[in-house]
Order: sequence, then C-alpha cells, then structure tokens
Amino acid sequence: MAAGIVLYVSHRAGWELAAYVWFAGLGVMLASVDGVVRRLPNVLTGLTAGGLLAALGVVALVEDRGADWIRGTLAGVLVTAVFGLVALVRPRMMGWGDVKLAFSTGLVTGWVSWTAVYAGVWLAFLLAAVWALARRRHRGDQVILGPGLVAGALIAASLLP
Repeated sequence: MAAGIVLYVSHRAGWELAAYVWFAGLGVMLASVDGVVRRLPNVLTGLTAGGLLAALGVVALVEDRGADWIRGTLAGVLVTAVFGLVALVRPRMMGWGDVKLAFSTGLVTGWVSWTAVYAGVWLAFLLAAVWALARRRHRGDQVILGPGLVAGALIAASLLP
C-alpha cells in the first residue's frame, strides 16, 4: 500500500500534493478501520471530504483549475447519490459509511477525469469482490467496500489521465 501512495502522489505539487496525501493518509486509516470493525467513522469520512474540498479549492483558485474542482465536486455528488440509492434499495449490499466515503472517492478521481471516476468505482467493486472471495464470504454476507474504494481511487487517479 505504501508503494501505491508514493506512486499516487509522486507527480503532484503544492496544495494538490497536500490534498492527495490527505486522502491517502486518511484513506489508509478508513480502510483499516473498515477492515477490522466494518464501520467507516463519520469523523474520518467528514475530515477526508472537508480536507479534500478545501485543499483542492485552494489549487483551483491559485492555479486557475476551477473546472477540475467543479468536475471533482460533481463526480463526488454523483457517486454519493448512486451509492445512496443503492443503500436505500439494497441495504445489505452497501452501508452508509460507504456512501459517505463515496464523495471523497468521486472528488479525488473526478479532479483527474471522468474516466478516472468510472475506473475508480469499478476497481473498488472488483477489489472488494476479490477480497470477499479470498476471505471465503458466502452469498448474502456483507462485503467490506471501504478498502476497495480507497485503493480503487488511488489506482485510478494515479494511472489515468
């Protein structure tokens, strides 16, 4: 995971680097907590989203990247809305912590591109499925999505234009 974080932030600078380090650091904490207790604490998901919005907002103002900030924010809202709908319709499939983390995932990948958003979400589900199969989960068992959301966003934002 540490190698992924280094790759993730290696081509960033200034406040953008701060935003990505913020997401990576809190994302590792969130993934760890979710893996152990199957919960994504409101305090951590809120801090992650708030710090990202603020740091990327500074980048948008200083470097004239308002379009990236708007795209990221819209992606965060869109991913959150879709996850929220899934949580309402199929509550055993997705928890509300996953819905709250979805905003940060959408924001981080949306800052890069819409392709990164799409790839990050699909990677999250793929990684969660692999993790569930490795742990020999049975049909109907709740799948831990938090680590997949963080890792999927890190991978997509690192490797995609």
